Amino acid sequence: MAKKTVRKKVVAKEAKVTSSKSVKKAPKPSARAVKTAKAVAKSAAARPKIAIDHPSDGDNIGSHHYTVRISCSSSGLAEISINGEPWLACREAVGYRWFDWCLAGPGAHILRARLIDDNGSVLCESAEVVCEAK
Repeated sequence: MAKKTVRKKVVAKEAKVTSSKSVKKAPKPSARAVKTAKAVAKSAAARPKIAIDHPSDGDNIGSHHYTVRISCSSSGLAEISINGEPWLACREAVGYRWFDWCLAGPGAHILRARLIDDNGSVLCESAEVVCEAK
């Protein structure tokens, strides 16, 4: 009976040694590194963003009337410029900004959007979207 008890203790001890060796702990990051990572993430999340969802770059538009959809990550006034013309205000509905566009004619059109704060300062601008009107 004593042999079985000794054997069980040896097997249990080997299992503990094996399991503790196979698990490697990652080095703990310094407090400064954690603070810096949090600050960078917070800063990136806080920056407003704006994008023209529809039409997409390279889309063909076959109608004389088109509604442009713009998404914003922040509140403010969204404006759109078509072919470098003056900025026009967009309306807000169901979580997006919209612009009802009556196309001037066929050809390529360049769209840009921007987000304006309450003081009239530009918060951000979208990438250009080039679409083709038929």
